[in-house]
Amino acid sequence: MDTTKLKKILQAHTEWLLGNTKGTRADLLSANLQSADLRGADLRGANLGGANLQWANLQGANLGEYAIIQSGPLGSRHDYVVTLWNPSWESEQTRAGCWNGTLDALALRVEEVHKGTRYESEYRATIAYHRAMLTIAKAEKGA
Repeated sequence: MDTTKLKKILQAHTEWLLGNTKGTRADLLSANLQSADLRGADLRGANLGGANLQWANLQGANLGEYAIIQSGPLGSRHDYVVTLWNPSWESEQTRAGCWNGTLDALALRVEEVHKGTRYESEYRATIAYHRAMLTIAKAEKGA
């Protein structure tokens, strides 16, 4: 997503958060926010489902109900694994490079593609870390 479009969406979202009738809730469903500068952005209530947040700068961002866990670079592509979770979702969403799914599905994929390699070890450690962090986030949110 280009910077100008993202700024307009975030401005409209801020207006929505303030109760302004001209504002609209940010719908960033499956948006490519790779390397986006989201420092200090108030993303409470924004739809971030499936969004690519790899390399995004989220320092100081208010993510509201969302939990975002990022690890990397790792694996054969030296890419990042990003897990996104919201209490209203049935399960977390995880992106590893161009792959998308749940942590359970990622574990199966790693077994299939990287069995017996160094990358299997890297991914298994990352999956364990993401699961542990999700457990903490869910406990904090009462889920």
